[in-house]
Amino acid sequence: MPGISAVDRTVYSPSREQRQDFLKVLILVAIIFVVGEASVIARFSPAVSWVTGTVFLVLFICVSPTGFGSTVVESTGIRIRWSPLPSRMFLWGEIGAVEFNTSGTGFFGSTRTLVIRTKSGRSHKLAGIEDSLRRSDPALKDKHQEIVRAWKRHT
Repeated sequence: MPGISAVDRTVYSPSREQRQDFLKVLILVAIIFVVGEASVIARFSPAVSWVTGTVFLVLFICVSPTGFGSTVVESTGIRIRWSPLPSRMFLWGEIGAVEFNTSGTGFFGSTRTLVIRTKSGRSHKLAGIEDSLRRSDPALKDKHQEIVRAWKRHT
């Protein structure tokens, strides 16, 4: 196996435009939260306000980390990092397949992502690589081919 060089490392993360679009969605969610909470406070008891506030806060926290993350393809394997969570490394020998995953259809469209499937059968979504209504990535197939080539080269 050749030595590690800067060329052996490829980082996949959302582009600046994708991050800006995602931040616009978060700002929209925050505005909806403020308006919704104000109408609840004006009409209902404080207990209802706390419940709706908690629901909106949980939704906000669940949506936020999915917008930021990166996948790093190295000579030793694939490192997945969902911000602000710590990264997770998968060695090439542990990976059984690199596949497309399509989820969610209907009104909001489908979301296509890349998933690695370990030899033990578990699947892990790659961070920062997504083609969806909220984050368009026309180069998703090219990224898939690059990662598959790296996987085959190192196994």
